[in-house]
Amino acid sequence: MKKEEFIRNENEDNKEYFTRVAAMLRKLNAAGNEDEAKIAYGVVYKELCPIIKSVIECESRFYRLDDATTYGYLKKADEVISKTFHKYNDTEHLKDKTKQYGIRSFIKNTTKYCMRNALASTLCISHDRCRTLLKIRKVREELSQANGLDWDNVSVDMIYAALGGQFKKSEITELLRVEKGFVSLEQTQENGEQLDATEGIPDSVYGNDLPDDAKEELDRAFAKLSKLDLYILVKDFGILDEEIRRMEMCDFVITPLFKKFMAEDDSIRSKSDALKTAYNKKSKVMRVLAELNGRISMDDVEGCLTLYIQKLWEQVKTE
Repeated sequence: MKKEEFIRNENEDNKEYFTRVAAMLRKLNAAGNEDEAKIAYGVVYKELCPIIKSVIECESRFYRLDDATTYGYLKKADEVISKTFHKYNDTEHLKDKTKQYGIRSFIKNTTKYCMRNALASTLCISHDRCRTLLKIRKVREELSQANGLDWDNVSVDMIYAALGGQFKKSEITELLRVEKGFVSLEQTQENGEQLDATEGIPDSVYGNDLPDDAKEELDRAFAKLSKLDLYILVKDFGILDEEIRRMEMCDFVITPLFKKFMAEDDSIRSKSDALKTAYNKKSKVMRVLAELNGRISMDDVEGCLTLYIQKLWEQVKTE
């Protein structure tokens, strides 16, 4: 394919243009022409870049992200779109095969987790708690607009009621304190002030009230995980320190704990390729979590899951 074929045609709207070039990129990828695909994407990116930026800035304004978080969000979103754009309006990836979507919807849906990751990094909190905070921010903004109030005048009681009691008032208060600059539990641990998992922390704040049936399901699911599986999970959950969280997998597999847990893991058939093992283990962890999601309502454990995993990790790493 010629580079010129990826230039927008006259009178071609966004949906028509991006659907056409995404299909062309799929063909190049399928044929193994990665270099050609990179060059072609560079042409498309000139049209795509301002739209990505517009979507991210719009979402950032709605959730009132600071400049540093917006920058992190945009940087990660840009990276994700570069790897996934070829899937745009590909029927293999659409639930409704007869429907096509606008490019802004594709960008927003494909990169929605990037905002959570960026904000979690800025506030030094786990992704799980950040998910809760974003729900709070969304409701807070809606209440602000509906009632003509400044954010500071939207009370915890109003947020609690709008969320239908989904989260405890104490948890809402705690997260609002964290975003105003008060040190979170995660940051305290990163600074070396390691606490017992429950020391001095009210259960109502960190959600230590798992329903019995949900805890049983969690215990059953996590019993399937080896120490190495759990190590990979806590990295993804943002429970480990900043240096480990930001590591690429190729660096992560040479950390002393990874090597130790891998040596002890009898479930690994071949230990010659640590990187391959890490990705296989990550797939296993994702399957276990997916199965868990089918057995319990994740809404029932949201806000509790991170602490559950954190406690489990504290036990494992000291054994």
